[in-house]
Amino acid sequence: MERTDLRASFYSKARGQWVEEWQIKDGVDCPMLDHDAGFFSSHVTVTDLNDDGIAEVTVPYKMFCGGGVDSDTIKVILRQGSEKYAIRGESLVRLHGQESFGGSYKADASLALPRNAAYKKHLIKVWKQVYIRNDS
Repeated sequence: MERTDLRASFYSKARGQWVEEWQIKDGVDCPMLDHDAGFFSSHVTVTDLNDDGIAEVTVPYKMFCGGGVDSDTIKVILRQGSEKYAIRGESLVRLHGQESFGGSYKADASLALPRNAAYKKHLIKVWKQVYIRNDS
């Protein structure tokens, strides 16, 4: 296996039919190297952070491609309908007896807007729950 694809979809029921409203598609194509990808399922959340009656769904996941001890790519995506907000970065790697590395992230520019402050705060909270990787 050289490729791993990730997909998360959100469906709603309209007029008796299930309709896909949005999806997150990503993956890692990593021939001849170690690779991994997966969702942090226990950290997927459904919230209403801005109290508008419309749920937000937050989906964190990781991807890795490398030939040694490297950081994972970490993404925390928040969707509310067609709107998408994200924090993307790398895992913090802790190796026994060595200095840690990685751990940085970058937030979408739209998260700097005051109206999105609750989203940013939530995304950072989820980030802090998933970004640390402890290796022996």
